[in-house]
Amino acid sequence: RRGIGGSVQDLVEGPDERYQGFLDFGVAETINITSSSADDTEAGAGCQVIFVQGLDANGAVQSKAYPMAGIGGVVTDEVWSRVWRMRSIRVQSGNQLVPNIGDISARSAVSGNPLMAYMTEGIGSTLGSNFSMPAGHTGVAILASTSTNNGQVAEVHMRGALISENNDFPFNTGVTLSADQGTGQQPILFSIPPLTDIIIDAVSAGGNTDVFASYTVYVTTQAAIGNPNDAPIFGGN
Repeated sequence: RRGIGGSVQDLVEGPDERYQGFLDFGVAETINITSSSADDTEAGAGCQVIFVQGLDANGAVQSKAYPMAGIGGVVTDEVWSRVWRMRSIRVQSGNQLVPNIGDISARSAVSGNPLMAYMTEGIGSTLGSNFSMPAGHTGVAILASTSTNNGQVAEVHMRGALISENNDFPFNTGVTLSADQGTGQQPILFSIPPLTDIIIDAVSAGGNTDVFASYTVYVTTQAAIGNPNDAPIFGGN
């Protein structure tokens, strides 16, 4: 995410929107995938087919591929409650991926609902920071890495919030990490229950700066690791 300043901002890629792709509890909708370039089409020079991965209406993982239709866009047959990532899957000779020529957006087809995913021109993949644990699965956050540019100092927050009907659950897991020009890998340990949204945000201590963050979550079936709400792995959620 570029240009983090003195107020807390999401580390999502793309236009300045908080909690990109996080629909309300129980809401799943078709999405309209559009590009700012007419060359991102099924027969164009850019992204011809786009791979989308996220959660369906039941919180289960789904992966789909859709032919691109440029500026006009394509509306999916499937409904989505969360979109984790999008990727151009067109491959040319030499096994080289062909990136998107324009900015690609995946938006809820219902007016007024949030942008669900965004791919910057020429990247070929989304650079998302937000993640939702699928239904029937649980996870453990085990490692985070943060850095800035221009010698700046920032604070990065990794938070988790249960998806609830009234959207009133407080963040139930979290860690605060310092970030400076050098890449800092820090071990972290906390459990992530099913249907928990993970949100990464940051604040810069002095002036605008690019902030970079990544994290690793071990994901397994809930049956294999137990219900973290009943028997927390690390003493509490």
